[in-house]
Amino acid sequence: MASSEGLLSESNRLEDIIIIWLDETIANPDTILLSQRKNLLLSYVKAIQPFTNVSACMKYIENITDVHVLFIVSGSLGEKIVPILHDLPKLTFIYIFCADKNKHEIWTKQFNKIRGVFNDDLLLSIKVKDDVCSLVNINFPFGLFDSTQRSLQELSKEQASFMWFQLVTELLLRLPHTPDSKAEMVTECRSHYKENGVQLEKITIFENTYQACNAIKWYTENTFVFQLFNKAFRMQDFDVIFKYRYFLVDLFSQLAFLYNKQFKDRKDYLTVYRGQRMYREELMKLKHNVGHLISINTFFSASFSCSVAANFSGNGEDLSIGIESVIFDIEVDLTVSCRPFANIDQLSCIKDECEVLFSVGTIFRIDSVELETDAIWLVKLTWTNECSQQLTKMNQLTGLLDFYTGHYIGDHPSVLTFGLFLSKMGCLQQAKRFYINLRKILSTDHPDRGVLHNNLGEIMRKLGYFNQARHHFERAIEYCIDTMSIFHPVWAVIHSNIALLHLTLKRPKHALKCYHCALLIISRFRDPNANQNTYIQESKATVYHGMGSAYILLDQPQKAVGFYQKALEIELKTLPQDHPTLIDTYNELGSVNLRLNEWTKALEKYEESLRIAQHNLLDSDWKLVNLHINVAVLIYFVTGNKSKTLVHCSQALQIMEQSKLPSISCNRMDIYKSLANLYTHIGLGPLAFQMWERFIEEGKGRLVANSDFVNSSDLIKQMELLQLSKETFALDSNIMILFDRNSLFRPRVSQLEAITRCEIADRWRALGHIKPAICYYTWLLENILVSDDPHFAKLHECRLHNNLAACYQDLEDDNAALHHYSLSLEILSSDEENKSIQAAIIHYNIALIYMNGNEFDQTRMHLDKSLLHFLGVPGHRNSTLDVKINYYFAKTYERCNDWKMARDYYQQTIDKCKQYALDESIIDQYEKLLQCMIDKISENTQ
Repeated sequence: MASSEGLLSESNRLEDIIIIWLDETIANPDTILLSQRKNLLLSYVKAIQPFTNVSACMKYIENITDVHVLFIVSGSLGEKIVPILHDLPKLTFIYIFCADKNKHEIWTKQFNKIRGVFNDDLLLSIKVKDDVCSLVNINFPFGLFDSTQRSLQELSKEQASFMWFQLVTELLLRLPHTPDSKAEMVTECRSHYKENGVQLEKITIFENTYQACNAIKWYTENTFVFQLFNKAFRMQDFDVIFKYRYFLVDLFSQLAFLYNKQFKDRKDYLTVYRGQRMYREELMKLKHNVGHLISINTFFSASFSCSVAANFSGNGEDLSIGIESVIFDIEVDLTVSCRPFANIDQLSCIKDECEVLFSVGTIFRIDSVELETDAIWLVKLTWTNECSQQLTKMNQLTGLLDFYTGHYIGDHPSVLTFGLFLSKMGCLQQAKRFYINLRKILSTDHPDRGVLHNNLGEIMRKLGYFNQARHHFERAIEYCIDTMSIFHPVWAVIHSNIALLHLTLKRPKHALKCYHCALLIISRFRDPNANQNTYIQESKATVYHGMGSAYILLDQPQKAVGFYQKALEIELKTLPQDHPTLIDTYNELGSVNLRLNEWTKALEKYEESLRIAQHNLLDSDWKLVNLHINVAVLIYFVTGNKSKTLVHCSQALQIMEQSKLPSISCNRMDIYKSLANLYTHIGLGPLAFQMWERFIEEGKGRLVANSDFVNSSDLIKQMELLQLSKETFALDSNIMILFDRNSLFRPRVSQLEAITRCEIADRWRALGHIKPAICYYTWLLENILVSDDPHFAKLHECRLHNNLAACYQDLEDDNAALHHYSLSLEILSSDEENKSIQAAIIHYNIALIYMNGNEFDQTRMHLDKSLLHFLGVPGHRNSTLDVKINYYFAKTYERCNDWKMARDYYQQTIDKCKQYALDESIIDQYEKLLQCMIDKISENTQ
């Protein structure tokens, strides 16, 4: 018998449902789709795909992703193909459609995904429809949180998730209706159902006839509205939820109207029931959290009839595949305020269900979870005055909710606030997509356009797209100059964000100039409004925080402490308890304490930062990983407590490996390396070895673009060169306890080791492995400090940027190359003694980039600068560079059709070759080019 273990695991809970129909006896497969049953089924699934060829069908199933597949197959083919396909996770249910029902019912009993054998297409359609409804509703999204336990990571995650979900829905409910919001929803729905004519027809009807007073009717009808709207909330896909804000507001408002009409003056209790299929592990989560509060993260229906609810529970028919039948017994004290709900029996498209519809975000307490019969569980949920007080006692959570609602949402929020919340949640890619789409919608003269570019610039900075960030900040300035006074608060925000960009690019002096400008603007802004005064103080704290980071980069930790303390004092006075802003402030103070060798203070600050982070951040936020590692390292070296150290190591590893964290904001290799060294120092050799293995595997993916280049043993050799062995760590444990704002560990290394590391990347580039070289140069820039000679450290950083630029030039990525050449030049400009010859080479390379882009004025300018620097080094001659500068001058003028200037520079090139006694064959090539120019001049004078 086929096993049912893992058939519907967490990773396979996919959302879109398609039907694949295989029957080789059908002369024309389109006849399936032309039947009346097609319209019935297409109302419930995304698409129906018929096949008559077994190979084509199997190939199609193999290639599709992110769907539930309902597989309908004829009896004769099913007997052959079902044993092959049965255990594929994407294949959810199987249906046998045949003429000889008795024959095929025998062999089908051994396969638990087979839902039945049918010889009537109407009965088949009804069964498929019922199964689709069960699959759609099986994910019952909820969040758990508890007021009595604050230290457990899982509960803190739930609390953060609950807070942000409540804030986002509250924001969307307060946004105004616009024609654009309806159009966005319709466009999104059409995009999803572009191959489903039945649903497309219903979308058109919705577009032309929908009115706000019909929101409940549309929601309860089995159409695209119910399916996509609920799917977005089940998945907590905020991109899509935003596009459905038009319908969300109408549905919520209609429920609120009915709630006031039906229940406002009642003083009794309401008892309703909901039947639900649930995955076993989800049900157990409820059972283990009896007494805790639960938030339902979607609109959901219940019934006054327990028997109706029992029918929806499935009555235990899916126990073999890990799905439990559950009845929720819900009791609501009508004297206690809550999210609106209403009896919608008169408005619903589905009659005789005595239906009550509850709003998204409704909160209950789990009173009990018991097995009522052999097949059905009973879950008791209540909302009473005691439950309301339990929520009120969660001071940190309710304080943050009130603060964000008052300061960021208000009575008339801007649509930009949605992007701001996505950013604060750590959903940077979603925030980026949101702002880019909004930019297409807002008119060019819209007053929010400047703020939009500012916000998008900050998102790009966080994602590491620094050139794009700079571009958007420049656009923000352009728009704001025309729309607001120079002392408007937005200018302070823009200057602060530009300062952050300078900090990210290691330009602390530039950053300080921007921060001083921001402070000047803040000092000139006055408003009697209490919220604005709070905003002013928050802005000051942000600036002080950034100035502290700038002084860290300038290696002035005492000054940094002063500014961080100023920021902390303001934040503690103006922000609610455990506001997420405090995460960074305590983290930075811990970093400074560490630089000052105040290890105990550093540990206190990091632990406080981690505590607040656990209450506020989603488990996809990389800060949690960093903080756990920071705390683990310091606990071990300050207190020697191995058990606590290992707990934090384990939590960091769990978060990192269970989350799909964006590579731009994390460095898994750093974490694996750090864990390996910690485990080594503690004496846990096997665990350390596991971490090195993962380090190697990660390195194969990140440092090596070509899968056939560098195997595990090669990487181990590189590790030995990098002195990451147990002996190195044991001799100098401080190598792993040096923290920085942008990188978790930045070991300080000697000049020799710095050169060795750089030469590894140089070797990869020389062998033609450009992408691995880029990854390693970048890693060296982000993670390595040269400790014994600041002068050498500057030159080393310059070399890395220059080599990175050369790599990007090899890949013809001119923008990236110019960016790193510019950074290299900035470093050189502060180093008069050694700038000339290196600057000459950099300007020469920049000139080549501009020449390839046909920007000849820029080409000549950088060739001039290259020659100037070259001639400025007395007694130093680089024959190749000297010749090439003259050659490319000639080439530039040739491409501009200035034959005389080209002739003169080709002559100078030949003279240089002779001066340096270069090979005659090289001189011959240049002489041929010279002759061509002479011929061109002759042709044009005739």
